[in-house]
Amino acid sequence: MTKPKRRTYDSEFKRNAVLLSEDPSRTHSEVAESLGISYAILYRWRREYSRKQDQPFPGKGRKF
Repeated sequence: MTKPKRRTYDSEFKRNAVLLSEDPSRTHSEVAESLGISYAILYRWRREYSRKQDQPFPGKGRKF
């Protein structure tokens, strides 16, 4: 059996998702569902974006 590949999202997609979620006419759950991601992922991206406005999504995954 093989493991399913983990989906990756580029920083532009994450930033656009966060900006869409700030629209007061839509709920965060609606935005997440329309983008095909979970609410928890969107919540994490929103938290990261608010903490690091200058460069919120610097790379792909963890640095070892």
